[in-house]
Amino acid sequence: MGLSGVPSVALGIVQKLSTSCKAMLASANHSTRPPQTPLTVRKRRRGVFRFVGYFDSKLYGDVHISTYPKTETAGMFSWFPIYFPVTVPIHVPAGRKVKVHFWRCVSSSKVWYEWAVTSPTTTHCHNVNGRSYWVGL
Repeated sequence: MGLSGVPSVALGIVQKLSTSCKAMLASANHSTRPPQTPLTVRKRRRGVFRFVGYFDSKLYGDVHISTYPKTETAGMFSWFPIYFPVTVPIHVPAGRKVKVHFWRCVSSSKVWYEWAVTSPTTTHCHNVNGRSYWVGL
């Protein structure tokens, strides 16, 4: 089965900032405002251009599904990593924290995420009302 028409993104240099998606997206439900999520840049100075989220779950027993590259489930074409770009790259010195907020939003016809960085600088809220990225219900 080909994946023509499915967008792909070359991530380039990647730094794993968090191992706990529970604190990030699982708490970002509907209209509630979750606490900020601090992520620490551990290596040399970097520009932050985007955030990427992966799905990784043990369903029961030895049944496991994942979109994380190191544990990716083979042949799973219906789930993809989620991509959160920022419109202007953010300069972050090594050891500094990046604080980002994620909100899961829903209407009668679609579900989408909105996100904003609040430290070390503040960005606008991205993908307001699911303007660019959404999933239909």
